[in-house]
Amino acid sequence: MAPSEPSSEPASGDAPNRGTGKQLAVNWLHLAVLWSFAGAQPLFGVLADDPAFFVARGNTRADILILAFGLVLVPPTALIAAEAIVSRLPTARQALHLAFIGLLAAVFALQVIADASPAGSSFVLVPLAIACGAAAAIAYRATRLVPSMLTVLGPAPVVFLALFLLFSDVSKLVLPEQEANVEASVRSDTPVVFVVLDEFSGLHLLDRGGRLNTARYPNLAALARTSDWYPNATTVSDRTDRAVPAILTGTRPSSKKLPILSDYPQNLFTLLGGDYELDVHETASHLCPDRLCQREREPIGTRLSSLGRDLRTVALRRLLPDDLAGGLPAVNRTFGNFQSSAKIYGGVVKGTDQTAPQERGRSFERFTRGIKGGRSLHFLHILLPHIPWLYLPTGQQYAENGPIPGLDEKRDAWETAGGPQSGHVARSGVTGSG
Repeated sequence: MAPSEPSSEPASGDAPNRGTGKQLAVNWLHLAVLWSFAGAQPLFGVLADDPAFFVARGNTRADILILAFGLVLVPPTALIAAEAIVSRLPTARQALHLAFIGLLAAVFALQVIADASPAGSSFVLVPLAIACGAAAAIAYRATRLVPSMLTVLGPAPVVFLALFLLFSDVSKLVLPEQEANVEASVRSDTPVVFVVLDEFSGLHLLDRGGRLNTARYPNLAALARTSDWYPNATTVSDRTDRAVPAILTGTRPSSKKLPILSDYPQNLFTLLGGDYELDVHETASHLCPDRLCQREREPIGTRLSSLGRDLRTVALRRLLPDDLAGGLPAVNRTFGNFQSSAKIYGGVVKGTDQTAPQERGRSFERFTRGIKGGRSLHFLHILLPHIPWLYLPTGQQYAENGPIPGLDEKRDAWETAGGPQSGHVARSGVTGSG
């Protein structure tokens, strides 16, 4: 008797499992497309308009790549994982999938409606968005057109990802570029100490007669008597990411340039780096070559966690109507750690990085203790007295936990320094002004 040939028919349980797996794959694609329009692309758009956000935070190429791919892949994967858990219950799985479709459609609709009616109330915008989401879920279930459209739009997540990483200004931070070697030969052996105080106006140093206030600032007065003093000097931009490169290069900044070495290869650090020992502390720029300046970075897990918290705040501000977003931390006061900055105003001091409000004074003291003579450059850009305002003109803090209760932060500089506020300019975006 001849041996039987292997059957080409699947085992009894294989066909349903294969069908379930294929359906979950299709569901993932549809959720990924909807998420890319509702969540990923709006955030990519905000970040692409202000890539200096990554520079100021000290995020690396790896950080940005993990963020970008995670933003596209993780949310739809998490949703499909929930569907997979109930995959043995087809009715429950389908109901859950329709709920996710409706939710993402509502999120997308809320942004579209809010952009069309920026002054609209959440009592009107949210119900409209929910109605749109419900209608999308019903159409997805009742017709073939909507699922087919989502399938056709399948490449959208990849397109949005490529546009963000390769065709926006973020590409300068992602694509490798060769550093230009432009060090000059410097014969002088004079030590250089260069301090940039962010959001500090020279007008704050003057008295009512327009002269240096020697009673309030006796040490600066003593320095001015043996130095060149330019009371009318001002910066060329109210944005830190443009003002600091202008100071370090002597050239006018451009909105098309980032505060990074590849855009400003000729700067103070590359000028002196061949002959001087460099002690450089950049807060919102990256102009010193890595071969000359060693940067201390937090662990990647800490950086990504902080980045995720800040982007959650940015996303909620992008999504929610104004009357619901009012209680969220501001995203244009500082360069990051928005929650920590907000807690300062709530009476809680938190954080350990050098840009944290309560850490700035200690960072300055550590810098001054490291100053030495000889052929050395000591550069510090520090967020002093950058908001949130914490210090009196004497250098004393208002209180252990933050500003004087009830003091209007917008008038803070005027009240404490006796002059007009010139540093803070509210603007859109995700980084603080300078």
